[in-house]
Amino acid sequence: DHNFEITYKNFIKKILILRRSNRYLAKNNNLISRIEELEKLFVNPKIIVIYRDPIKTVESLTKVNQKIYESNDKKKIFKYLKYIGHNEFGLYKNFQNPNKNNVYIENARLLWNNNKYYDAYMLEWIQISEYILNNLINNKNIFILNYDDLINNFKNKFVDILNFTEVNHEKNDLYLLEKNVKSKNTDKIYNSFNYEYKIYSKLNDIKN
Repeated sequence: DHNFEITYKNFIKKILILRRSNRYLAKNNNLISRIEELEKLFVNPKIIVIYRDPIKTVESLTKVNQKIYESNDKKKIFKYLKYIGHNEFGLYKNFQNPNKNNVYIENARLLWNNNKYYDAYMLEWIQISEYILNNLINNKNIFILNYDDLINNFKNKFVDILNFTEVNHEKNDLYLLEKNVKSKNTDKIYNSFNYEYKIYSKLNDIKN
């Protein structure tokens, strides 16, 4: 998308000038469908792809979506989310489709329109995770990270991120991480016969 390339690159240039910086950090779920474009657009970009246990991911999304639907201001909230580019919920839900799979999109929208939000989110999780497995492994510009590993082993994983992004750091700087980050018990017993957990298991086997 030529318009996206021009708009996005100019936006980043503007931010860098305003902040007097030579680095730009973006946190945007929608970029999972634009990784190929990002690699063409920038020289040696550093892309961190974070994945999470499928049930935890879907339960979290479904819970937020339900809370918004139950709000008296849901239309305003959905309109605002659309305005800022967050189309993960509600009336303007936009399913990520990095595999360019039209059948999946039709099925996901059918589930969504029938209020089967959990199933629709799970279908999206599977599509994105399959894309990661089939396209992003062994790419030197991409660091694939398990969210639970980040939470339970934050200091070491954060150092891995700094090394990957080529950000200089001192041992003294990392002392604060030990002081301020508390690990959470995120262990989970899951059903390995479920298709989504077979994918999750394969993701966990990835070596950066």
